[in-house]
Amino acid sequence: MTEPADADLELYRRALKQRRLRISRARDNLVRLFLASERHWSPEELFQVAQSRGLHTGLSTVYRALKLLLEIGLAREVDLGDEVRHYERSTSFPNHYHLVCARCHAITEFIANAIEEQVRSISAAHAFIPSGHVLKVEGVCERCRGDERLRSAAADGHDLVLKRDALAAVIAVEKMGYAFYAAKTAPLGAALSRLLRTLREEEAEHLAILQREWAEFISHNPAIRSTPPILHQTLPWKERPRIPGGASEETILLQAIEWERMTARFFRAEAENLSPCDAREIFLRFSEAEKVHLILLQAEYNRRTGKGIPYLDAQI
Repeated sequence: MTEPADADLELYRRALKQRRLRISRARDNLVRLFLASERHWSPEELFQVAQSRGLHTGLSTVYRALKLLLEIGLAREVDLGDEVRHYERSTSFPNHYHLVCARCHAITEFIANAIEEQVRSISAAHAFIPSGHVLKVEGVCERCRGDERLRSAAADGHDLVLKRDALAAVIAVEKMGYAFYAAKTAPLGAALSRLLRTLREEEAEHLAILQREWAEFISHNPAIRSTPPILHQTLPWKERPRIPGGASEETILLQAIEWERMTARFFRAEAENLSPCDAREIFLRFSEAEKVHLILLQAEYNRRTGKGIPYLDAQI
């Protein structure tokens, strides 16, 4: 960040005098912060940065300061495609353009003399006097294309590695689920005991199916064991779920609901990061299986308490 240009500050001070606005330290500090930066500010961002630097001001002051800078030509509004108003210093360079990533909203500025010449030529041909123009090019930046290549790795011949990674991830999670339901607890009522036994048996069945798939997959692709992974999952829980000793039946139900909710969302999120391939189908299949468990647990919780919990939403 640089110091604001003297000419910009002088123009700002003249505008205050012409409008008979009193000198305000809060507004002066905001204007200096804005004019010293090449950033594309939203009012909220400018307010937050000002606060973080100990500049005591209010959001309404930010809006009034930006309005003044727009009126005197020291700021201009920029459309970055995210439905939020952004402002930049108009004196950074007179006419420049923006490449805006539709994924991460990163902005790259550029100057194009050829575009400037075209604007002048077309305006002259129509006897038109332009007061300004805006060009925004939307697309996907290099970094996001790299992420996209990861998501479409199956199309580049990495389907086998993706499938191995998906199987390994789902097996690891299903083992944790089986251990959760197999844990010894204090004597439980018949209904809850029956439900937990059903879920434990289904987790065991899932594991058996997955381990058969794994064994068959590795037997056909023995070299795949040593291939570096493509998927690096970050599990949404820090440790294996456990039922604390002496926990009430309602607590056990809530913990089971939370476990199934997290695993269903985890599998769904992994699937949504992949293009159509075997790995995606594995994640989707077990996301649906966890959702079925979640519905059973929710029904039992509702039967006992008469109150619902908002876990069964469209995101699972």
